[in-house]
Amino acid sequence: KHELAGGILQVINGYLGDRGLLLRHGTVVDATIIH
Repeated sequence: KHELAGGILQVINGYLGDRGLLLRHGTVVDATIIH
């Protein structure tokens, strides 16, 4: 179950990463703030 969730997050992060966003633990974080 957790492996599936991790795989889904990887796919979503792949799309969001192109837009400068990362999804972690169900929260969208603006990558520009982190950097």
